[in-house]
Amino acid sequence: MKEGLDLKNNLKRENNLDHKDDYFFNSEKDIILNKLKKLLEDKSPIKFNPRWIELNKDNPELYNNIRLNFRDKNKKVDWNIVISMLDKKWQERWGIQEQRKSVSLEDISNEIISVFKEKKPDKISPSWLTNNIKNSYRVLKKKLPRENNRINYQPLLDLLPKDIVSKWSIEEHRKDISLEDISNDIIRIFKEEKPENISPSWISFKLKNDYDLLKEKFLPRENNRINYQPLLDLLPKDIVSKWSIEEHRKDISLEDISNDIIRIFKEEKPENISPLWLTNNIKNNYKILKKFLPRENNRINYQPLLDLLPKDIVERWKTSYLEDLIPKNSYNDSAETDIVINKNRDNMHLFLENIDFTKENQDIENIIIEMRGLIMKGNTDALDRLTDYLTFTVESWIEDPKKPDMKVWQYAQDILKNVIKNCIYRFDQNKGSFIAYLYLTLKKRSMDIKIDLSGGNNRKRVFVDDNIEYHDPEEYSDFY
Repeated sequence: MKEGLDLKNNLKRENNLDHKDDYFFNSEKDIILNKLKKLLEDKSPIKFNPRWIELNKDNPELYNNIRLNFRDKNKKVDWNIVISMLDKKWQERWGIQEQRKSVSLEDISNEIISVFKEKKPDKISPSWLTNNIKNSYRVLKKKLPRENNRINYQPLLDLLPKDIVSKWSIEEHRKDISLEDISNDIIRIFKEEKPENISPSWISFKLKNDYDLLKEKFLPRENNRINYQPLLDLLPKDIVSKWSIEEHRKDISLEDISNDIIRIFKEEKPENISPLWLTNNIKNNYKILKKFLPRENNRINYQPLLDLLPKDIVERWKTSYLEDLIPKNSYNDSAETDIVINKNRDNMHLFLENIDFTKENQDIENIIIEMRGLIMKGNTDALDRLTDYLTFTVESWIEDPKKPDMKVWQYAQDILKNVIKNCIYRFDQNKGSFIAYLYLTLKKRSMDIKIDLSGGNNRKRVFVDDNIEYHDPEEYSDFY
C-alpha cells in the first residue's frame, strides 16, 4: 500500500499534477509550507532565497521537497506560489534583488518616512539618503529626472510630508563663484589647518563640489592634464611653496621603466612578478608602460618589456588571463551538482557560518573542491550555486565586527560575485585553503573598493552610480 502511495506521489510530481480534491497531495504541500514557516521563525533571517533554504541544516530535505511539489506549467519551481503563502514579513524579506526591480518611488518615500521617524535627524540630504536607505538609493536615482547633469529630487520631495521636507538640505554649486573666491577659500582653510603640503587631492577634499567647478570652469587642460597655474598665481608664496603634484615623466622610456623594475626586483626579491605586481610597484609608471606595449586580441602583450629584463626576472614572470581558465565547452547540469550537494548534505550549512579562514575546515574545503571539479569541466549550474553559497559566507564576514576589512563589501555587492567567480577559477588547490584564499583576496581588494568609493587616497567622496557625491568623513567613517 505504501509503495502504491509513493508511486502515486512521484507520478504527480513528475507530471505537475495539482488535484484540489486530492487531500493527501494538498496536505503534503501544507506540511512542507509549515516546515518552511517554522524554519523562518526559528532562524529569523534578514533576507532569504532558494539558496538559503537549500543550505539550512535544520531541514535538509525541505529544499528538494519544495522543488518537487511546487511547479508551474513549465515544470519549474514556482517560488511565487510558495512565498505568497507566507506571512507578509517573510514576503518582504524574500529575494531582495528581485524585489528591487519593482520598487516604486512611493515605496522608497515610505521607507524614508519610516527611517526618519526612527532616527529623527536634524536634517536630511542626498548624503543622508545614501547612508540610511542604502540599496534603495540606487533605485531612487534611476527614477529621478536629471537637469543640467544634476539629479532633481523634487518628485521625491513631493511625496514626503512637510515636516521631513522642511529638514531637506542640499549643497548646490554656486553659479556665481569666481576663481578668486575659490583661491580665498583655499587661503582661509590653509591658515586654519596649516597643512605640511597641499595638492590636487587636498583641494578636492577641502573644496568639495567647488573642486569640480574649479576644474571645469577655470583651469585649462594641456596634453590632457589640468594646468593649475592660474590658481597658483592667486595664492601667496607661502602656500605655493607647499604645493606638491607628481607629474608623469614625459621623457620616460621603456628602458627607464625596465630599469625601475630591475631595481625594485633586486630590493624586494619577490617569488613571482605579474601585471598586478607591476601595478603595485611601479604605480604611475604602469600607465606609461601600457602606452609602450601593443595590444593583441584586446590583451596587453608584455613581450617588448620582457625582452629588456634579465633572464632571472623573466623566469619569475607569471600572467594568467581569466578567459584562459574558463572551460571552452560549458553545459548546465543541475542533477550532476545535486549529487555533490546530497553527498555533503550534512555539511552544507557551513556556508552560512562565520568561518575562521585561519583555521583549516576540511569539510567545507572538500565540498568546494568537488564542486570546483564540476565547474572546471564546464558545469555552469555548479558555478552559479557555489558562487551563491560563498556569497552567504562573505555576508557573515561582513557582519562580523572583528573583520572590519570586509565591511566595505556591503557597498560593492554588484562586483562581489564576480570576484568570487574569479577566485573559483584562479584558485590553485595545491597551495592551501580556498576559504583563506577568498578571504585574503577580498581583504586586498577592499582597499581598491575604499579608494573607488572615496575617489582617492586623500579624498572623502562617494561614487554613487555615475555621480561623485561628497560627504562628511564622519558619515562614512566606516570606510576609512
